[in-house]
Amino acid sequence: MHRIFAVIWPPNHSALETSASVIVGRLRAGRSQWRTALDTCGLIALHTGNGSETRCHKLHGEAGVVLGTLFHKDDHQEFQRARGPFDDQETAAIISTRGQQLVSRYWGQYLAIFRDNVTDRTFVLRDPSGAVTCYMTRSEGLHIVFSHMEDCVQAGLSAFSVDWTHVSALAAGVSLQTGASLLNDVADVRAGELLELKADAVTRSFPWNPIEIAQTDPIENPHEAIRSLRNAVSACIRALAADHSRIIHHLSGGLDSAIVLSCLTDAPNQPHITSLNYYTTATEGDERRYARVGAEHFGTELLERHLDRTRVDLSHALEASPTLTPAGYVLELLHGPFETDLAKHRSATAFFQGGGGDGVFLLNGAEHAPVDYIQRHGFKPRLLRVAYDVARITRRSVWSVLADSFDGNARTSRWKRAIVEEMPAAFITAEVVDALKQDMNRLFHPLLATSEVPAGKLWHIFISNAPSPLCRPFARFERPEAVLPLVSQPIYELCLRIPTYVLLDSGWDRAIARRAFENRLPMKIVARRSKGGVDQMMRNILEDNIKFVQELLLDGALVRERIVDRAKLEHFLRSPLPAESRASNEVIVPLFDAEVFLHGCRGS
Repeated sequence: MHRIFAVIWPPNHSALETSASVIVGRLRAGRSQWRTALDTCGLIALHTGNGSETRCHKLHGEAGVVLGTLFHKDDHQEFQRARGPFDDQETAAIISTRGQQLVSRYWGQYLAIFRDNVTDRTFVLRDPSGAVTCYMTRSEGLHIVFSHMEDCVQAGLSAFSVDWTHVSALAAGVSLQTGASLLNDVADVRAGELLELKADAVTRSFPWNPIEIAQTDPIENPHEAIRSLRNAVSACIRALAADHSRIIHHLSGGLDSAIVLSCLTDAPNQPHITSLNYYTTATEGDERRYARVGAEHFGTELLERHLDRTRVDLSHALEASPTLTPAGYVLELLHGPFETDLAKHRSATAFFQGGGGDGVFLLNGAEHAPVDYIQRHGFKPRLLRVAYDVARITRRSVWSVLADSFDGNARTSRWKRAIVEEMPAAFITAEVVDALKQDMNRLFHPLLATSEVPAGKLWHIFISNAPSPLCRPFARFERPEAVLPLVSQPIYELCLRIPTYVLLDSGWDRAIARRAFENRLPMKIVARRSKGGVDQMMRNILEDNIKFVQELLLDGALVRERIVDRAKLEHFLRSPLPAESRASNEVIVPLFDAEVFLHGCRGS
């Protein structure tokens, strides 16, 4: 895994320079693998992980550094890796445009840190894909930028208090895009966001703006959209695969992972690919028949791994490393040790997967498409075709779809209200639920407050806006990185320009993606409409670990802070558990994850 840690302070401040050296010394004492990317007046940047030697792009004159993978953009979409340091002209352009030059002329999976000595400002830019996690905090006059919380703890920077508002949202299952984190005094740098640091001041802005992109040269022609998407997806995956001679690919059996596999097998460097499929004994979690079709079609080895409930001892979650992305402890207990050993045995340097494709290609939200069409074109004949497409997807009548579209309220972002009103809050206290509803706007990305973009496109941006990298709280330091190529900047930007009613053309979810790759994938996968799930497995794991979960949750911090209704939760956690597996998932995912996070805060 690629990890980043940087300390920033006002230049020519000897006391702060000494403090920075102490913090860096503590970090290096924990692990010797850290490489110095840049050590100059006012800035020390370190990084480590697989391939670190090729992931350091210095700006001219020690003005900064871009850490991660970086590719040139071009009109032909055959992306070439950016190599070597930036020259003085390009460095000046990056600084003078406050990072706009990077997001306009390059793409990749990176974090950029650079200084403007004229204005005495330092800038931190997270790439639009959000592939590299990035947080920022302050300590005694220093700005600390880091990708992994455990490194912050190792450096002696762990005296943070809990942000209970955001913990409440996590426990209620609400996705946050606020720029805050679960800890006070720690900021989450959002995808495409720029931090401007000067002494005690921090200014936040967005040189990469999905709202502006969605309004630029919209692609209304489905055939143009199909051709462009096929080219963009293929080129991005080929570029990201170029550094890896041996890859493990998560082949779920769904459309998105099959698309990624099709492009990996066409990569010019011809990496050795091992496809990996996880399955459960429940029908909803067994997609091997689709994965086998895909692996056979592309001629890759398929490993089938049974997610055995008996392997999961939830008490081990308390041994997790500190993390600010506490999502998926249970699945990581199942996957983590196995994947680390598998990668070592296969000499694999990356795990590829189709994560993020549901959002970028638009799996859900078809009901917004007619409203988007009306807002762009008014009441023209094509509206009837759009309504028919939506009716097919949502299994409603055309007339009910049209009637809903004519409702003036539908033209607002009512999906925001729906997210809060429909959150899985069965065990959350009424006071917390009411507070979240009243403070709804704090839960969303600030760019989504606009009314200039159709409501459905805002929904599209919300669901595809840089999914957080998977939680790896049990991963050993040498574990290979997870690569989610479908959220790469060129793919995301292209899909932003395709209206929702085009993305759903012909009455299929992810229609443009299906048609872009229909000639390269098995028809059984192209035509598939169902999705797998793990609700039943989660229920079984909860049942197997019921005593530990009762002890952790019923007397835990969430109950003490009156976030969780103890009586309701205690009634649910009686033996035997109720048959409803979905409710079990609401306990074992958000509540369990939040409580484990809080336990880690007490222990750090």
